Amino acid sequence: TIMPHAIDLTKDVGWPSDINMLQDDHMTILDSTRPMSPFVIYPGLINHKINMFGSATGVACLATMNDAEILEFHKRTEGDQKWGLAKFDLTLDQYMVRVNRHRDLGYGMRLREYTGETVLDDGLAVIAMPLFKANKPWGGLTLLWTKGHREHQEFAKEFLPRLKRAAKKISTNLN
Repeated sequence: TIMPHAIDLTKDVGWPSDINMLQDDHMTILDSTRPMSPFVIYPGLINHKINMFGSATGVACLATMNDAEILEFHKRTEGDQKWGLAKFDLTLDQYMVRVNRHRDLGYGMRLREYTGETVLDDGLAVIAMPLFKANKPWGGLTLLWTKGHREHQEFAKEFLPRLKRAAKKISTNLN
């Protein structure tokens, strides 16, 4: 009941979408419309774990949480070079400035330091909306495009309303 909404989004805008779920202290890619998009995009791996502090869906979820909840995620991953803020050489205070920016924007996007969970930069730019189950962040829905094609603000201006609608439909189905 989730994937049809992501498929409809990709059919509508052309760009692919991933559905990510919040699990423990990371995000996990559950499904993707990358194969359905007419654009050549770095392939995502289903069940692949991604850093929640750097990924667009992780940022989108964290931005809906209160500061104490974010602190708990930070404490559990503090010093962890793979899953924590240490991966980006950021303090919690530095990161919270970014979280507050995303709270103001109303959507999440990748940290500029985050290049995916690949050895080389995956070349993707991403915006995301959180998905909710029982009024708690459950995961996120993304729209992906190639870096250099458009700036985040320009891409969001054109596609964010449709991403928000799809995320709202998915959240309704999760409840």
